[in-house]
Amino acid sequence: EIDELQEIVTSEAKIKKIIIEELEECIKLFGKPRQCRIVSPDVLEPPVYKFNIIVTQKYIKKLSPNSTSVGAVESDDEVVGIFKNVPENAKIFVTDNLGRIYGVKLTSVKSHELTAKGDELRSLVGLKGTAIRAFKMAPADIKQLTDDITMIMFMKSGITKRTILSQYISNRVELQGALLNDGDEVSHAILHDASKTEHVLIYTKNGLGIVLDLNNITTTDRLSKGSQYLKLEDGDEIQGVCDIQDNMEVDLLVITSKGYAKFC
Repeated sequence: EIDELQEIVTSEAKIKKIIIEELEECIKLFGKPRQCRIVSPDVLEPPVYKFNIIVTQKYIKKLSPNSTSVGAVESDDEVVGIFKNVPENAKIFVTDNLGRIYGVKLTSVKSHELTAKGDELRSLVGLKGTAIRAFKMAPADIKQLTDDITMIMFMKSGITKRTILSQYISNRVELQGALLNDGDEVSHAILHDASKTEHVLIYTKNGLGIVLDLNNITTTDRLSKGSQYLKLEDGDEIQGVCDIQDNMEVDLLVITSKGYAKFC
């Protein structure tokens, strides 16, 4: 047997003959069109599931994308953000009345039924104040942020502050978004694209209102107080802000806390 093997390894013709015989056997066994597709491991990504996200002043919940309701909300709570078909790898940012920004990873939020309140924001991100606004950012959106995208905060005292949104997007759970004077609070916050002219209607507790051009607000750093754009009477404060989409030909419906309504 040793002599036979030595004879093979010293003969190139015999080696080729054996290789050909083995390949022909492989063709008989496996010579069929490939039944699968060969791809690079880089393109193999896990499926991204989507949800409806409801944010209230106290809770955040992740509902089925087929849901047509915000589900259960406590009588002393209020919805501050509704987002449909949000991918689970997105991030929700919550603004509170103390001027802080909290980043919530949706992967850390459980899926909920309509009857559930949701995950408590205070225990999830350490919410220190009362949530007043929520907005979502997908990873692609965060990469495409420009200096034109800003967050504008309206304080109850009439101080208004505008900061480039990218200063708030961070891996940290919590960021101080504004410095407040003693006794002051953030009443409303909006996202604004500075490349577009946009106006808002600001209304106060005493029933006063003014249309403000957002592009006239100076941009300042994240840790700043902003500027006094409105001078309010003693005891008056900003109650809310309406986006009027640059359309001055709109109707306004005002509803008071005591049930009166005015349409103008």
